[in-house]
Amino acid sequence: MNPLRLLIFGLTVTSIWTGISFYLYKRLTGPYELKPLARNSVRTLFVGVALIVPCTFFSRLIRDWPGQQTLAYFGYATMGSVGALAALILIRDLVFWLGSWWHKFNSDEPINPERRAFLMRSSTVGIAAASAGIAAAGVRGARQAPAVERVTIPIDDLHADLEGLTIAQISDIHIGATATAKETERIAQIVNSLKPDLVAVTGDLVDGSVPVLAEDLEPLFAMQAPLGVHFCTGNHEYYAGWKPWCDHLKANGWQVHLNDHQVLRQGDASLLVAGIPDRRAPRFEPSHVCDIEKTCGSAPTSDFKLLLAHQPRSVKEIPKGRFDLMLSGHTHGGQFFPFTILVHLAQPLVAGLYRRKDMWVYVNRGTAHWGPPLRLGSRQEVTLLTLKRA
Repeated sequence: MNPLRLLIFGLTVTSIWTGISFYLYKRLTGPYELKPLARNSVRTLFVGVALIVPCTFFSRLIRDWPGQQTLAYFGYATMGSVGALAALILIRDLVFWLGSWWHKFNSDEPINPERRAFLMRSSTVGIAAASAGIAAAGVRGARQAPAVERVTIPIDDLHADLEGLTIAQISDIHIGATATAKETERIAQIVNSLKPDLVAVTGDLVDGSVPVLAEDLEPLFAMQAPLGVHFCTGNHEYYAGWKPWCDHLKANGWQVHLNDHQVLRQGDASLLVAGIPDRRAPRFEPSHVCDIEKTCGSAPTSDFKLLLAHQPRSVKEIPKGRFDLMLSGHTHGGQFFPFTILVHLAQPLVAGLYRRKDMWVYVNRGTAHWGPPLRLGSRQEVTLLTLKRA
């Protein structure tokens, strides 16, 4: 992301985060009578919470300074943990508010203030403990190796030479602040252990520039497959600088698909692999609008047609019957609470296998994570898809 965009984004995050921090301070300290020393200590803690996330974002404007990764990990972890706490407090407050309205219209007795204060204090303690548990479980989930999700794709009249063909899909690694060479080396080892026929990388690979992140990405170039490694851009490639990254990937042997296709041979069968740019790409590069006719309009008839499209919403732009399988990512399956719930409000296809427009759509949950190094309710995955005749 260029410095101006990062600055605007950082100011927006700062405003929102400051509001969340102030809300939590008022709700967590309100039920208690605190002595001056204790209150000042709590205020200092919340000022630190309010500052660490903006500092994490703005630190990215300074390239390669000692401690940057430590700050990023701690800052993003705080963001996720406090976000979960805020969500639980907000739910608690909503329940109390609804309860007050119900009592107002269904009882002549006034609300007992002492009882309400007790419930507020006890629920605050319980919520604090629950959010700490959520954060601990989330950090543990993010540190685990990606699970191998094995999926069988039944295809009508599948060519005999494509029976059993395997595709390893990785997505949304977000190499950068909290995903480094250690993670990419582990991912490459997992992919190679599966011995896939083809590797698909469905975007959001990086969160930074080539000079800064090339070393952390390097282990992924060890991934091997007879039919190659194929890549489509995600929205974060455009924040980071799509052209330098696409040139870098091509120079290291990957097939980068930007509204284009490649026809591969597997025995006597033909396999078409196509890719489209991310749906947000035109904001950064006007020529990168999804164009299916440009992508495969001139392609010869193939026995199997595979499309790489970072966002599952791209299914809306795909004509019926044009492809057999579409691979996507982007959603992270929600990644951690409360987004594992909220993502279903924003995305029609969240995780796993779907049937749309006479084709299969598989949405990868993300092979690493973005932002908060937390995973809860949606484990990071490497997907191994196997074709079989229906």
